[in-house]
Amino acid sequence: MRVLLSILIVANLALFGYGFLAERQERTAQRAAPVDQPNADRIRIVRGEPEPAPPPEPAPAEAACMEWAPFSQEEIVRAREALASLGLGDRLGSAPVNAVANWWVYVPPFPNRLQADREVARLAALGVLDTYVVQDNSDMRFAVSLGIFRSEEAAQRFLEGLKTRRVARAVVGQRPHPLRLNAIYVREPVEAETKRLAELKAGWPGTELRAAACP
Repeated sequence: MRVLLSILIVANLALFGYGFLAERQERTAQRAAPVDQPNADRIRIVRGEPEPAPPPEPAPAEAACMEWAPFSQEEIVRAREALASLGLGDRLGSAPVNAVANWWVYVPPFPNRLQADREVARLAALGVLDTYVVQDNSDMRFAVSLGIFRSEEAAQRFLEGLKTRRVARAVVGQRPHPLRLNAIYVREPVEAETKRLAELKAGWPGTELRAAACP
């Protein structure tokens, strides 16, 4: 009887010890396990890096214009008057442009400046006042210029007018002359406006009409 009682006591002690040890191991494992974090995959560690810049906004498209050029100061006044009937308002503008006149009317070079000046005086007596003596070191030194033109046709017409004034020695020739002229711009023209520009261009020989960026 005593032996049976001893066996039962030892068995209870062993069972208690096993349960205590299992509970202690479970608590230790829970303390070591990481705390569950909701949406942990969405957490980003920031180390002071700047936020990425947003993509730049697309640049606005440039307005398109029709460019009509080149004009002298007198010509551009008449051209703008011709366009008045279109009612373009602030869509009509102008800006300076560089151009080259390749034709001129002149009296061929004299041997020296004195003779060239005498020719200038003679021309002035005939009413030809817009003259100058070429003084560079080219083969045209001491020639007398009577006018520069953007087309050969205009130069020939001017020469015919000089002959009626008894300017017999004048001739037409080619020589580039840089000029500062003017251009007319029509912003975003419609088809009817472009057609009218093309019609008006015929009245101004030597001018060109083309699509261009607005100034």
